[in-house]
Amino acid sequence: MKKAILYIIPLFIVFAASSCKKCYNCQQYCAYCEPAGHTGIAVKVCATGTGSYARVDSFQHALIDSGYTCNMLQDNQDVCDNKNAVDDAYAYFQKQNYFCAEK
Repeated sequence: MKKAILYIIPLFIVFAASSCKKCYNCQQYCAYCEPAGHTGIAVKVCATGTGSYARVDSFQHALIDSGYTCNMLQDNQDVCDNKNAVDDAYAYFQKQNYFCAEK
C-alpha cells in the first residue's frame, strides 16, 4: 500500500503540472509605408514593446511628410490552451512582427 502511494503522488504532481496552461498575449503595432505611385521600396517598422509605439508613430509621420502613404497594422492574438503556447508565441513574434507577454 505504501508503494502504491509513493507512485500515485508523483503521478499527481506530473498531472497537475502538465494541466497548467500558459497563455501569451501577442500584439502587433506596425507602420507599413509605400512611396507615392508605388514606385520605390515599401518600408515596415514595428514596435517591439508597448513603450516603442511612439517610435513607430514618429517614423510614420516622418514618412508621410516625405510623400509616403502609410497604413497602421494593429492586431492582438492570444496564444494559449495548448502545449505549444511558447512556440506559437515565438512564431508570432518572429514571423509576423508581434511582441508577446505572458498573461
